[in-house]
Amino acid sequence: MYVQFETVLYPSMTQAQVDALSREIEGRPDSPRHLAVHRERRLLELGMDRVDYRVWHWNITNWRISQDHQLELTPYADFGRRGNQVWSLTPPQMMYGHVDTMPAAREPDVSLLRRKEEVCQVVFFGMGVGMASDLQPVSSMFDENGWVGYAANPDKTKILRWRGQISSDGETVWISEWEIVRNDRYPAGVGFKARFGEPVEHDGFATPVPERVQEIRPGGYLYREIILTGTSRIFREEFEQIGRIPEVGKVDTVRGRTSPTSMVDYRRGQGVYVTNLDAETPIKVPLHDAIVSSKSSGILRWTGWLLLAGLLTTGLLIARRQWQTR
Repeated sequence: MYVQFETVLYPSMTQAQVDALSREIEGRPDSPRHLAVHRERRLLELGMDRVDYRVWHWNITNWRISQDHQLELTPYADFGRRGNQVWSLTPPQMMYGHVDTMPAAREPDVSLLRRKEEVCQVVFFGMGVGMASDLQPVSSMFDENGWVGYAANPDKTKILRWRGQISSDGETVWISEWEIVRNDRYPAGVGFKARFGEPVEHDGFATPVPERVQEIRPGGYLYREIILTGTSRIFREEFEQIGRIPEVGKVDTVRGRTSPTSMVDYRRGQGVYVTNLDAETPIKVPLHDAIVSSKSSGILRWTGWLLLAGLLTTGLLIARRQWQTR
């Protein structure tokens, strides 16, 4: 399965907020929030940022994800898995690993972990993996405007409201919006909502899927859009080419000739950092990251990426009439 989509990110801070954060971290060059300041300044300057995603998914242990950036420090980042071998590729660095010997801090790649909410937008209709895990439907009704349903956790401290439009055959409802109406644990999140475009049939999907998702923060401002731009089936021969693990200095099917100047290699357990790859004698430095089993690793265990095609095949969050209260 091949899925292509883009995310458009809008500023989440005002100029005054960015300036205040910049003053707060002044004199602390190691603060990770310098990246946030840089990013928000660029967003305010340009008005938006876009990341293009291409996902090739053969099965749960064979996949590849390609990201193309506008505002990041590197123009692209690719990640993949081939059996038990995992890898990541950016213009300056190649990383190889094994699912059983990849340190948590170097799982391919920590930036992918930061990006996973964008896939959640597509797969889980704007909800993070755990957001709705403890919710159960509590009420629903149909009116002249469509369908409204509520779900809550057992103690009613978190409540979400869904809105939907009735299909032409009157048998199903396609979800057009959900909104957090109560969240005692994180009150600032009340009013956060996601809106979904009308579902459209796509090749390879069992049910129609929305082509556009809009994420709206409390206060009513648009924060992010997810736009599905293409899907298709893939064949084994095609995936064998695209899913092949890139090699330093050789031609990659997606990125062309790769020429990173450094490499991190965990395929044999103990990590090795190799720099000056373009020199006659590269420099090798042993790494001492704590080795962890993939059973406890974040991104290798987080299978939303791997199951993108499968989960999207379930299509829309269908609200059937049996949800209607009697």
